[in-house]
Amino acid sequence: MDTKNIKLSNETKEDFILCDAALQVIAWINDGRDIELKLILADDNTAILRCSWVDSLEMDIHSKTREIGIGFTWETQVEKKADRWQIILDFASNGIIKFECSAATLTFKPET
Repeated sequence: MDTKNIKLSNETKEDFILCDAALQVIAWINDGRDIELKLILADDNTAILRCSWVDSLEMDIHSKTREIGIGFTWETQVEKKADRWQIILDFASNGIIKFECSAATLTFKPET
């Protein structure tokens, strides 16, 4: 797999549906206005989701006693809301990450 960048649009939003992906990193970038999520996919490749001008951020992430990590995404929802995008990463019984953003880019990188 070569590195591939996809800009979020009505035509590409299905590419942003990430199932069975493990969250590895959450980073606030560009003075905290943007976020970057690094996920490891089921095929061991990496997906980096960069979102611009993020607001309405809700995070409820948890794990059970003696459980390592937060598990995998159960479902990802991407919906256009006026001039913004709403993205929800659902980690089933381990919580959610939900936010709105002006734009997003998804980069797929091969396993290293």
